[in-house]
Amino acid sequence: MNFTLDQNLLEKYPDTIIAFAVIKNVSIFGPDEKSNQILTSIYPEIIKKYTLDQLEIHPHSQAYINFAKRLGISPDSAFLPHQQIKRVLKGKSIGNINNIVNNYMALELVDNLSFSAYDMDTIKGNTTADLAKGGEQMTLIGGEQTTLKAGDFIMSDSQGPFYSFSESYRDSSKVTPHTKNVLFIVDAPEGISSKEVTNTIKTLTEQFDNSSYFILDRNNPLCNEFV
Repeated sequence: MNFTLDQNLLEKYPDTIIAFAVIKNVSIFGPDEKSNQILTSIYPEIIKKYTLDQLEIHPHSQAYINFAKRLGISPDSAFLPHQQIKRVLKGKSIGNINNIVNNYMALELVDNLSFSAYDMDTIKGNTTADLAKGGEQMTLIGGEQTTLKAGDFIMSDSQGPFYSFSESYRDSSKVTPHTKNVLFIVDAPEGISSKEVTNTIKTLTEQFDNSSYFILDRNNPLCNEFV
């Protein structure tokens, strides 16, 4: 399996950084109190680190907001990490899914970076981060089918897109109780440094055995045969 940042993406958004991590032989649990504790235990840190009046001008928030605008997407409708932080600051909770999703959500909240997780065994062939040509079909988590607009930031395998910046994730690739191997991804636009991305994906992988990660950017746009 190869992972590639497509040239079309890099020509328009040359400072894009993507971190991939693979965790093998995972043990899935939740939703239960144990998985929920992964989230609730970091809420005090979030409340101490961020304030509502400063959240949207945080450098990472601004990076994702600006990227959404450049993609022609309303920042209010996109799935931006600072919107999840805002929920916590308003006293609301984050959905308790399972330990895998909750682990990346905890780091998304702490670092204000965009995470996602997939059942690695449902990702087929080579994976490419690119811009949608328009018209690509994707069945979202929950079963709704959507048609992607040209210019959307996407990640695809041989079956088509499994991630869309504007629309969310492919249903068939979600992490379930039957998942054995997990693919984590952090996507970061201009305004977020490679060091920050590397630190957060390293922190994530250190929580699991049988883990490895790598970073793609304009200087290293291809990883060959990563398994």
